[in-house]
Amino acid sequence: NALKSLTVPLKTFKGVNDYFDVDKRSETIFEHIADKSHHLHVKDIVEIPKILLDKNALVKDSKSSKYNNYVGRRGKKKEKAKYLKIITEKKKGNKESVVTIYIIKK
Repeated sequence: NALKSLTVPLKTFKGVNDYFDVDKRSETIFEHIADKSHHLHVKDIVEIPKILLDKNALVKDSKSSKYNNYVGRRGKKKEKAKYLKIITEKKKGNKESVVTIYIIKK
């Protein structure tokens, strides 16, 4: 429910619109991100728009130029994995699609 309450499209610091429109396998993108294996909390989901608006959060993808990676601090402060990674796929025009969101340690 917290994912669906986010205002869509989300904006990045460049003014690019981010959409949740790429479904994974036999589930929607919201079901994919909310899966227990991603270990996200509601506080983490609230941080997603702030991370996308942060200019320093953009990290170059080492494997492909068609993806953007955004890395920022999580909402949960006392967890071992302190960062949240958002992977988006570049589309034509002023648009990106969120591929996945998960937590990382570094």
